[in-house]
Amino acid sequence: MDDGTRQDGVRGTFDRASSTPPKPRPWNVSSAWNIPDVAPDEAADPGRPLAALVSFHYLRAAVRRRWLRCAVFALLGLLVATAFLAVSPALPTAHATLLLTHEQDVDPNAASATDISLLTTQTVAENTIKELGLSVTPEALVNSVTPVQTGSAEVVELTMTGPTEAEATRRLRAFAKQYLVFRAAKVTARTQVLINGYNQQIAQLNADLTATNERIEALSSSGEAGTDSMTQELANKQKITGQIGDLEQTLQQSVLQRNSIVKASGIIDPAAPVVAGHLRHDLLVLASGLIGGLFLGLVIVILQAIVSDRLWLRIEVATALDAPAPLSVRRIAPPRPLTRMFGFLPRVRRRRARRAADRQRLGDAIDGLVDRPGHRASLAVLCLDNADEMRFGVLAAAMAAEHRGRRPLVVDLTEHGVVDGVFARMRDVPSRQRPEVFRPTVVPSLSRGPADLVAAEWDDVTLAKARGGVTLVVADFDPAVGVDHLRAWTDDVLVAVTAGRSSVELVRTAGDLIRSVGLHLHGAVVLCAVRDDMSSGLATGGAEEQENAAKAGRPDHSAERFLLP
Repeated sequence: MDDGTRQDGVRGTFDRASSTPPKPRPWNVSSAWNIPDVAPDEAADPGRPLAALVSFHYLRAAVRRRWLRCAVFALLGLLVATAFLAVSPALPTAHATLLLTHEQDVDPNAASATDISLLTTQTVAENTIKELGLSVTPEALVNSVTPVQTGSAEVVELTMTGPTEAEATRRLRAFAKQYLVFRAAKVTARTQVLINGYNQQIAQLNADLTATNERIEALSSSGEAGTDSMTQELANKQKITGQIGDLEQTLQQSVLQRNSIVKASGIIDPAAPVVAGHLRHDLLVLASGLIGGLFLGLVIVILQAIVSDRLWLRIEVATALDAPAPLSVRRIAPPRPLTRMFGFLPRVRRRRARRAADRQRLGDAIDGLVDRPGHRASLAVLCLDNADEMRFGVLAAAMAAEHRGRRPLVVDLTEHGVVDGVFARMRDVPSRQRPEVFRPTVVPSLSRGPADLVAAEWDDVTLAKARGGVTLVVADFDPAVGVDHLRAWTDDVLVAVTAGRSSVELVRTAGDLIRSVGLHLHGAVVLCAVRDDMSSGLATGGAEEQENAAKAGRPDHSAERFLLP
């Protein structure tokens, strides 16, 4: 109905029944459909909402909000560990302990490293395969052996896997035996080289001693026993005799050391199956997969919380929109049919009751914004990618208006026409209380240009507006289309923002476009709000709105009006 207080134009014309309304103002110029590529505002722009302070509390809240994602990554890590165990199961293992003695003048660490290297030689594996008559390759047998160094350089632990515990024990017993034989041969060969060298030196010295004795006998027979030559030969004989004695002593020590190394080295603990190793190995693998997946999920969640510009709190939405956002609700959509099958469960009943209470609270808040003096009894709910959820709140507002005796009309300007599907989900709403839903022939966000809007059936639009005492508009927000088409239905707009879904730029753009076309922005309602949101969401109106309010000689009570009674 026309209250006679507005000037002739789009608003007044659409309030009167007319068969040929004027062309919509947003598309009366061709440039309205030419959206240039504009660079985003600079990060240092004073009008840009400030980012949240990244602190430990902020990151903890982000992790609590996305705990399900961390749990999914932990579960994936556990599944990967389980798959690894299925592909590479823990084979039966045998264990043995060896004592490997070394020479006294050799570095123990270097000697221990040499012993470990000898364990992985192909010769030991081939001798073991030949002794047992195995059908495996030397490389496979070597790979099944794992040497483990202990705190002592002379004690080495060996573990070997096999198809069965008995076979693993049998293989490890033969492998340890062949290794000790091979090591003894290498130690003997090394010492034998020294012994052969000592024997050669002793033989050479014995030859020199024989020659010296012959010269001494010749000097004695010639009567030169007291000469200097005799004295020199006697000294030379004594020297050679001492060298022979030293070499013989060193030779005896080398032989003794060789025998001690070979005989003292042996098996301390014979090969035996490992009983408690499989369960511990499986638990360690599963725990590693679980912890690794959880850590990866935490890293991804924390990085997203740091670099993301999604809005979660009411104060963040109010800052970006430059309008109050004091109302937040959890999910308001009724449970899905699959969940209704478990309606007898207490938790499902509590969830349904909580959603119904939030839906009613949101509906009462929207209904309280409709009747403003000097304005049409209408309100547009601008959905920022959440029309599927917000339609239930609009329906609750329509039912509240019906309860007050005002005939409501719900105008569906969403892209996919989601309002009609509300009644299928809300079976508890009687047919007589269901509001009338009107969807225009051409929705601005789906039209290809001004020609489609001119061809729209405006008579049906005018008749639909005349039938409804209260008009509630549900519209998707598309920055490329704008919000100028909402002026044909209402003067007031409420923005619906879903926590964690809308970005700062999208919310700020919605507020700027609403103010630019002269619509009154009441504020925002936050859907799917987080539990730890303690912010009020009250923000001072924009500078332009405050200036208009001052010129009109009235205070700005937009924030107070949006509060629930």
